[in-house]
Amino acid sequence: MTPADLSAAIVGILNQLQTVGQLAAGELPAEVVIERPKNREHGDWATNAALQLAKNFGTNPRALAQSVAEHLSAVAGVAKIDIAGPGFLNITLDAAAAG
Repeated sequence: MTPADLSAAIVGILNQLQTVGQLAAGELPAEVVIERPKNREHGDWATNAALQLAKNFGTNPRALAQSVAEHLSAVAGVAKIDIAGPGFLNITLDAAAAG
């Protein structure tokens, strides 16, 4: 699973949350930034998208991170999602998807 795959999955989740009314109307990003965490013990990939987008959707960053994490954990290849601090998402892939 690539950063582009994760970005697309998160944008899709945001769209889904808007569609079902769990997220206020707001402009969806074309993509979100997915980076390697500074500390590899924090997972394979990380994003601060919830921090960057929460104000746009009129919500709390950590609450947005929680909503995204719940849906992202169901995506094939994602083994674990940890929410750190005010809304960072640390993403761990399963072995097959990480390779």
